[in-house]
Amino acid sequence: SSALSSRPLMTNCITAACLSVASDATAQALERKAHLADDSRTGPPPPHSVSRSASMAVWGFTMSGFVVAQWFKRLNAWFPPSGMTLPRLLKKIAVNQAVISPSFNGLF
Repeated sequence: SSALSSRPLMTNCITAACLSVASDATAQALERKAHLADDSRTGPPPPHSVSRSASMAVWGFTMSGFVVAQWFKRLNAWFPPSGMTLPRLLKKIAVNQAVISPSFNGLF
């Protein structure tokens, strides 16, 4: 796509935000469906939370779109794809899991 080649980071951020909103909308729809299926619950299911979707858009844009993209650039600088061996790949995975995964999950 021309947007991806001309503005890769912005395209990545916007794509991540859209995917985050779509995922949240799906989760909220499933929550409403579960509410309706549960006979012990009374009252109508909760409406779609626009503020929750908006916060997911911000999260997707900043964390998934920007921070993770920069992190993978750094990982590729430390562990270049060319000449990748299994031991180096395992080190790359270990560094990723030790550094970004706890941070990402802790902030979420």
